[in-house]
Amino acid sequence: MYEMEGMDDVHEVDIAMTPFGSPSSAFVVGTLHGVQVAFLARHAAGHTILPEELPSRANIFAMKLLGVKWIISVSACGSLKEEIEPGHIAIPDGLFDRTSGRPQTFFGNGVVAHVSLADPFCPVLSKVLHAAVAEAIDGTDKKVHEGGALVSINGPRFSTRTESKVFRSWGLDLVNMTTFPEAPLAREAEIAYVRARVRAGRHAGGRACGCLWCLLCWCFHVSSFRGAFVPPPWAPVGRKHHSRAVVPVLTCIESNCDPSNAGMP
Repeated sequence: MYEMEGMDDVHEVDIAMTPFGSPSSAFVVGTLHGVQVAFLARHAAGHTILPEELPSRANIFAMKLLGVKWIISVSACGSLKEEIEPGHIAIPDGLFDRTSGRPQTFFGNGVVAHVSLADPFCPVLSKVLHAAVAEAIDGTDKKVHEGGALVSINGPRFSTRTESKVFRSWGLDLVNMTTFPEAPLAREAEIAYVRARVRAGRHAGGRACGCLWCLLCWCFHVSSFRGAFVPPPWAPVGRKHHSRAVVPVLTCIESNCDPSNAGMP
């Protein structure tokens, strides 16, 4: 990711402090196909921050300061569906919160605001991302799934078998630990937000996937100043596929997705 082909003028931007503390790490900023992009390692370099310890408010606030308009958030996930196999990419459109104890708003202390999170992921950005990923993995044995419901849990443990059975009975498809509170915070900040899930293992009883690269993917939180898609280093998908994914997003995103709507349909 730090050596993505075609990315120029790469440098770090360190926003040391925000009103909500320090971001997870410095931003890696550069130009990709003429578009400024920024990359943030959500769990910091070396994956040293637990999901419940993430400074999500500081991360999103810092992105707003940088001028970020679109966020493509990438992580590993557990699958609750047989058809979503290891190595597949899923772009969910529904979200269920099972976290607790995490600050989920910039407001409070005398300032009251309510935002709609009925559709937590920007539908236009999701479609553009789906098309770009489909093009990038064309010719491989990988598959991208459009839609589905994601449940976000506290972690760091995986779900018990009983919890996974309950999640399935509720019609949920994917499990992860970091979408909340990122999604509501991005909505409050009026930044269009979408989630790309890389299925790392079956989430049925807390079984770890055993994949080294799932931890690498989980570190990646990709954002853009003007909309470039920077895919994660999916192990089976080479760098040439990364570059192939960029072009359609650069072409489509700015004309189709209005960040002032922050993903509102």
